[in-house]
Amino acid sequence: MYSKEGVIQGDPLAMPLYALATLPLIKSLSCHTDTTQCWYADDSSVQGTIENLVNWWKDLNTQGPQYGYYPEGNKSCLVVSQEDIEYAQHVFEGTGIKVVTGSRFLGGYVGTNEDKNTFVVSKVDEWKSAVVKLAQVSQREPQAAYAAFVKSLQFQWTYFQRVINGVEDSFQSLNATIRSVFLPSMIGGPVGDDEADLFSLPVKKGGLAINNPMIMANLNFETSKKCSTVLVSSISNKTQLELCEHHNAMNEAKKLAKTIKNDMEDSLLQNTLQKFPPQKKRTIERSIGSVVKTKISGWLSAMPLKRDHLDMSRYEFRDALAIRYNRQPVDMPQSCDGCGEKKFDLNHALCCKTGGLVTRRHNEIRDLFGELCEKAWGNVTKEPIISEEAPGLRGDLAVRGVWEAQREALFDVRVMDTDAPSYVSRPVMSVLQSAEEEKKRKYLQACEERHATFTPLVTSVDGLFGLQMTCFVRTLVERLAERMSKPVGRLMGMIRARISVAILRASSMCLRGSRRRFKSGESLLGFEVV
Repeated sequence: MYSKEGVIQGDPLAMPLYALATLPLIKSLSCHTDTTQCWYADDSSVQGTIENLVNWWKDLNTQGPQYGYYPEGNKSCLVVSQEDIEYAQHVFEGTGIKVVTGSRFLGGYVGTNEDKNTFVVSKVDEWKSAVVKLAQVSQREPQAAYAAFVKSLQFQWTYFQRVINGVEDSFQSLNATIRSVFLPSMIGGPVGDDEADLFSLPVKKGGLAINNPMIMANLNFETSKKCSTVLVSSISNKTQLELCEHHNAMNEAKKLAKTIKNDMEDSLLQNTLQKFPPQKKRTIERSIGSVVKTKISGWLSAMPLKRDHLDMSRYEFRDALAIRYNRQPVDMPQSCDGCGEKKFDLNHALCCKTGGLVTRRHNEIRDLFGELCEKAWGNVTKEPIISEEAPGLRGDLAVRGVWEAQREALFDVRVMDTDAPSYVSRPVMSVLQSAEEEKKRKYLQACEERHATFTPLVTSVDGLFGLQMTCFVRTLVERLAERMSKPVGRLMGMIRARISVAILRASSMCLRGSRRRFKSGESLLGFEVV
C-alpha cells in the first residue's frame, strides 16, 4: 500500500503521542489568562485582544522550540475586524503572519458574514463541479460513481454544514445540480422531483441515500452544537474536561438527532408515495416493505469491488434500479426476439422462457450456492437424483452435513418475478411462501424416503429471500465464518450482497440477452456432416 502521508507511513500511535507531547507546551502558555487557546494536534489557535495575542505569539516562539515545536508565521493568519487591520499589521510586522478579515478554520470559517458567504459560495461551486465530473463518470460506470457519491463526496458538505450555521439556502444550486445532472446520468433517464425525493431517503427505507443537502443543513449544525456543548464549555472556562459528561452529551444529542431524522424521513416517504400513480405506488410500497423487513439492499451499500464479485456493468446496475423502482429499463428492445411478443416490457423480459434465459438465470444462482457450499462443507453434488421412479425427480444441489451430521441435505432453487400480473395483488412474502410450499409438495416425501432433508431456496428477481432461504443463508454464513475465522456479522453482509448481485445480474441477462438459439449448418441443411 503506497502512501506519502498519514499513519500508513509510520506508527499509528505517532499522532496521539505527539498530541500528548504538546500538553506541557499548552500548559506553559496557560499563563496568558486573557486568551483562549484551542489546539488540534499540532495546529494551535488562540482568541483574545491584539495586544494579548502578540504576547502569546512571542511566548510561543520562545518556549515552543524547547518542546520541539517551531511556529511558522508564513503559515499563520490573524483574523481581525475591518477597522483593526492597519493596527494589527503594524503590531505583527515582521512576523510573516497574514492579517485578514476572515479565514477557514477547522473545516469551517471565522470572519465577517460577507466573507463567510463568499467562502460558502466558493465551496458550493467546487462541489457542483465535482458532481458534474462524477456525472460524466456515471455514464460509463454508474455503480462506481454512485458509491463515490454516497460514501465520500456528500460527506464533504455534511461536515461543512456541521460547523457553519445558516447555509441551507446556499445549497439550493448544488441540490439542483444533483437532481438535474447526476441522477439522470446515473440512472440512465429523466428523474422527476418525486423520484428524487424518494432517492434521498436511506437505502433501508427504499431510497438510494443520495441526501438532499438543503433539508439536513440545520439539523447537522444543531446536532454538532449540542454534541460539543461540554467541550466548548471546558475550553471557554478553562476547566478540566469531564469525559463521561462529554460522552453522555454526545450520545443524547445523536439519539435526539436520529429520532428527528427518522420522523422527517417517514413523513417525506409517505408524502412522496401519495404522488405516484397507483400502479407504480403499489410496486414501490411492496418493495419498500420488503426492504424494511428483510434488508435486501446490501448490494447498494456494499463497495463495488471486483475481488468480491460485487461490481456490475452499467446496464446491470441500471436494470437493478429499474426492477427496484418499477422503471422502464433504458435501451430496451422494442419486441421479444424469442416468442415474437411486440410489447417487450420488464415483466415479459423476466418471465419469457423462450430461448432459455430464465433457465440460465436459475442455473447461475444454483451454481453460486454450489460454490459457497463447497467452501463451507465440501462434497457438493449438482442435480442429484432424488427419485428414479416415473416421472423422476432431480434436485439442484446435494450437500452432506448441513443440518445434521452424516445426513444429506437436498436443495432446489427458484427465482420468481413477484411483480408478474398473476402475483401483483398478493403480498411478496406470501408469493414466496406459496412457492416454498409448492416445492415441498413436489420433493419432500421423496427426500424423506431417502432419509435426506429438503430445503427450497426461493428468491425474487430483486433479491428478496424466502424464509427457508434466509435460514439457510444464515447457517451457510456461520459455517463459512467458522472455517475462515471471520466475524459472522461482517461476513453476513458480504455474502448477502454477493447473492443479491448475482440474482440481479442474472435478471439483467433476461432483459439484455438474446433469445435466438444458435443453429448449426447441419440443422439448417437437414443433414449431418460426416
